[in-house]
Amino acid sequence: MKYTNGIIAGLVFLAGCQSYKVEELTEIPQEVKSSINSVVDNKHRPGVVMGLTNPNGTFFYSYGTAFAGEDSELSLDSQFAIGSLTKLFTTETFQRLVDDKAVSYQTKLQDIWPNINDGSDTQLLHLASHKAALPRKIPYEALANNDPTALLATLGRSDTLPANYEYSNSGMAILALALAELQDSTVSDLVTKTTLKPMELKDTGYVPVPGRLVGMHRVMEPVSRLNTTTVEIARGAGGLHSTARDLLKFLSYQINAAESAESKKFGNIGWKKFENDSFVSYYHGGDGNGNQAFIAYRPDNKVGVVILSNSSADDELQSIALHLIDPTIKLPKFDSPPARKYSDEELAPFVGDYSIKDMPEDNLFTFKNRDGRMVYIEKTAEGELVRRSRMYGIDDHQFKLKEIPLTVSFFRSEPKNYDAILKFQDQEYYLVKKRN
Repeated sequence: MKYTNGIIAGLVFLAGCQSYKVEELTEIPQEVKSSINSVVDNKHRPGVVMGLTNPNGTFFYSYGTAFAGEDSELSLDSQFAIGSLTKLFTTETFQRLVDDKAVSYQTKLQDIWPNINDGSDTQLLHLASHKAALPRKIPYEALANNDPTALLATLGRSDTLPANYEYSNSGMAILALALAELQDSTVSDLVTKTTLKPMELKDTGYVPVPGRLVGMHRVMEPVSRLNTTTVEIARGAGGLHSTARDLLKFLSYQINAAESAESKKFGNIGWKKFENDSFVSYYHGGDGNGNQAFIAYRPDNKVGVVILSNSSADDELQSIALHLIDPTIKLPKFDSPPARKYSDEELAPFVGDYSIKDMPEDNLFTFKNRDGRMVYIEKTAEGELVRRSRMYGIDDHQFKLKEIPLTVSFFRSEPKNYDAILKFQDQEYYLVKKRN
């Protein structure tokens, strides 16, 4: 399920005529339901749940099953791992503590942990706004050992803050630990006490409700659920489970809550923002290792939307939600075979730089892993960019571009004098991987 900062702009060229005003709806439109049905009927995902809020109320729709191949109920009260949507609950907790004067945006980590090595004089606002010059990933050692020391060691850099925006799981995890330290609490207890209970989000928590959690899948294939909880040091960045009902409550609060003058000055902390000449919207997505979630809202017409699925898939599911944020965006079709989503380990053998066999002076090709998705980069021998685009997985070693008839088939261990075959229309090119 893809989503980038510019996807709304990128999809506007597909615009059709606006057929309704979402703020006036009294149910989820039939064409939206049909698009969701096609996701399941064409075997992109086992199930989907959607929620919509507007000035007329809240409306839900669910289709499919909680577990692939089973006749299991899926509803607005089914519980999903919401991944990085957890960050919004962390920043909401931060904002509430600021409003209560328990902490300030400018509180420094050095004041909370006097003995840490913080080379950049980090403030809590830097962490909450992803401007703390910290790595995207939480260090493996910190996760494996639930070790806050290994996480806080990432602060030993010397950047001038605020830095440029750089999405960081490490930064958000540190923010939650800092707030918990200030309140003499654990992250889970603090988020529950400060945010979940006051909002009456009874089905949201770090530990799932028995019997309510949906299955985890990669497209339609079940993913082994080895553990359903996230270690304490990472709970600021991920680990919450929630339902469409609870997430719509959370969205309704964001839409209707009066912002303090100080919070307006810094924008909606933690949210990603899209703005054009017509409207401003805020959004965030999450991937819970086999579940996916997306929420968005518009302050101007008080419309908010939630979409949840029990599968990690690389398709246009989020565009269904975007259609309700901006109805000029066409609803996607799911009539082509679903693309696969990959683990880092699956993509690692293919990532690298390639040239055409016996033609090193011709175009050069680079394949990169971006969050479990292959990215295709083609340049001329002089370094001029020809194309940079997302690739869609066909199987465990074949990938395609959506916009042109180009596929790449990689080889792992076969005794060949090339490493991949690039097919463009009816032509084949043999690619050789550059090795250090």
